[in-house]
Amino acid sequence: MGNPNFCENNIAIVHQSVEHLAVKEAFDSVRETLQPILLQKVTRIRKDELTVEFGLETAASIDLLNLVNALIHGLEEIGERARLGVTLLEEGQKKVNEGKHILFSAISEIPNRIK
Repeated sequence: MGNPNFCENNIAIVHQSVEHLAVKEAFDSVRETLQPILLQKVTRIRKDELTVEFGLETAASIDLLNLVNALIHGLEEIGERARLGVTLLEEGQKKVNEGKHILFSAISEIPNRIK
């Protein structure tokens, strides 16, 4: 999953930069625009959407939400769990594909064994 401090370090850099008055107003405007959109993205959950792609989008949205608003307690841990979920989904999909291949291969041999 990469360096666990990477996101935390980036957040610190962003928030340190935002303290400069020259960019604070622009950043606040971006935050006001992005925050509701990102919150909507990360809170809409349907079980049929729990795919690798959906997980990647959700994890990225959580990371971005964390960048624009560090006030949501536990957001970093939630992002880490989302990325873990994506990794497990990817591993699971590989196993499903491998299982299908083995099953198809086994069934395909049956006609050759029957004489």
